[in-house]
Amino acid sequence: MDNPNQGNTTSVGTGIVKANTVFGGYLALCIAIVFNLATFFITFISHTAPNWWFVPVFILVSWIGLAAAISYFRQSIYFKKLSLESKHGGLASDIGTVLKFRDAIRTVIFIIFGLAILSVILYFFIRYGHFVSYFEDKLRFSLYSVIYLVGLVVVLLLSFVFRKQGSGAIKKAVRMPFFILQEDGLIIDINYVQLFGKRKGLPFKVFFNEIDELKELSFVETQKYQRYTVGPNVQLGAESVKQQFQYMNGKIARPTVFYYVSSAGRILLIRGPNIFYLMPFSNENIDELFDAYNNFKNKSKKSKRLRIPRPKKK
Repeated sequence: MDNPNQGNTTSVGTGIVKANTVFGGYLALCIAIVFNLATFFITFISHTAPNWWFVPVFILVSWIGLAAAISYFRQSIYFKKLSLESKHGGLASDIGTVLKFRDAIRTVIFIIFGLAILSVILYFFIRYGHFVSYFEDKLRFSLYSVIYLVGLVVVLLLSFVFRKQGSGAIKKAVRMPFFILQEDGLIIDINYVQLFGKRKGLPFKVFFNEIDELKELSFVETQKYQRYTVGPNVQLGAESVKQQFQYMNGKIARPTVFYYVSSAGRILLIRGPNIFYLMPFSNENIDELFDAYNNFKNKSKKSKRLRIPRPKKK
């Protein structure tokens, strides 16, 4: 396989991606708030609903949408431009750069189109606003209104708890990969789950001297990294699937490419000239890994500076 990591540093258009991501976060939150306000209004006229399931479905969708919007908004505003910068480039990253500008143009068009629609809605609301009086004698505070408000409080509390404590329960439930830190590297265990829930440990070691990129990414940053920095590298994805199958069947000593994305866990990018790992880990504390890696790199730099070349014999 040709090395998917060959190339130069790529950081073109990262500011555009950040602006696009932040805008998407605000837009998602605004849409969720508007939808929740509409749902709350519907609970007041639930007695006029055509079916018994109509209002509960609206309430459930509004809760799920708000939770997802809050999570995306939080990750978008803390989006780091450095998460897209890489020491590796190549054709795939060049294509990713083109996609950055294409998506930015699409966002501008979307904003203009959205503002136009909003203007039309406001015009009709002001011009024909008297239709609101139609609901005056139909508004009633119902049991659905209480259920919606209680659920809304629960959603907001859970969003706060997950921000503070992480998704430990989810990580345990899905049995994610984990790593064991060692002095000269780390042992990664894929933690493969076989049929009937039986777990199979599949550890392999990665040495620090093989790594020249080590960073943590949020789920949103991972999605953008996948789309823009790695680019549409079909070969990389195919090689990841191939090597996972070969490693799980004992045909290779370890995978050099492992690509697996999940919204749970701490997502790490571990990349070097001959390795590419992008996956979530169940480890709660990853600061020790970064400290050990930085200490190893600093020692390597010092040892190189201390080497005094011997004079050539005449």
